[in-house]
Amino acid sequence: MASELVQRNRGHHVGSAGRTDGVNRARSDDPDVSPSELFDLLGDEHTRNVLHAVSERPRSGREVAEAASVSRPTAYRRLNRLEEIGFVTSQTILDPNGNHHKQFTAVLEGATLELDDELRVTIDLNSAERS
Repeated sequence: MASELVQRNRGHHVGSAGRTDGVNRARSDDPDVSPSELFDLLGDEHTRNVLHAVSERPRSGREVAEAASVSRPTAYRRLNRLEEIGFVTSQTILDPNGNHHKQFTAVLEGATLELDDELRVTIDLNSAERS
């Protein structure tokens, strides 16, 4: 059976240690995600729609749910998983009334699948964060 490998190409460090700017990044630099798990995740229509919504522009969870035509709990579950594997970041936004919400931004630029002696997936993440 062919082995599986996920590679990540990054232009910047995406760890969260020592951050004070309110930006939440992936829980680790190299989350344990296999190509099979990645295919399962991206094979889900709701996940793809959620990722597409935050790829267009940064959005709140409510805006993501509306743009992706899913319930808010579904949107947040997908956003949390995408954030865990480093495809999405979040930032807490404070409004003038003192309320706050998370704003989600996609950092995934692309993915490449190679089928040689082993299954290889290369993930490209943005080298600069969107504003």
